[in-house]
Amino acid sequence: MATTEREISAPALPACDCEASPGPVPSIDERDARVLSELAQDCEATVAFQGLRRRLHVHQQALARALKRLQDDGLVAHDENGYRLTDAGCRVAVAMGAVSAPRLAAPSVPILQALLPPHVSSEAVVERLSGRWFRGLRWYGKSEGPGETTLTWLAEPDGSAVRVRMSGGSFAVEAEGPLGSTKAFAASRHIVAAVADLYGVSAGPSRGLATLSDRGTFAA
Repeated sequence: MATTEREISAPALPACDCEASPGPVPSIDERDARVLSELAQDCEATVAFQGLRRRLHVHQQALARALKRLQDDGLVAHDENGYRLTDAGCRVAVAMGAVSAPRLAAPSVPILQALLPPHVSSEAVVERLSGRWFRGLRWYGKSEGPGETTLTWLAEPDGSAVRVRMSGGSFAVEAEGPLGSTKAFAASRHIVAAVADLYGVSAGPSRGLATLSDRGTFAA
């Protein structure tokens, strides 16, 4: 069934809202500054090592050294979920001009929107999907904002983003535009299938999941 894709304006990703670090900006080399700038694009995000590597197109050893330096300087924190800016890192990023305003995500194409049934919680969906690789999609990271959790993957080979936004008892899947990357759009069906497993049904508009209709609108 042919689907008419339509773009939607993506919301601004939360930028760091802290004040610039007082005094002179620490000396940071270009590679470290790129890492700091990428993490600063969403101050609520924890980003996987491989997600950073794919986004920045750097060798893993070079990235590991950069992250180690930033950790030693107290600018980046690391846990089992990945890397994020510390408050000090946020202040330095602002002082460097890496973050001056919230960054707008690229226009996205809505792929699926659905309400979760009573027996499926948002936490269960996040736990089910976080950190997983799907065919054609590589895990990037998770962002925790007020009232919303966003999970992000990068499609191979173009690096366009596929996002799952969890808010309350609903979730939405979207592919980065313009008009969505074809590979990202196609690969997202594996995310839909993983969520459908929690429902106890197979993915598809006939089984209660809201998808795009032929007219490019959501249909139950």
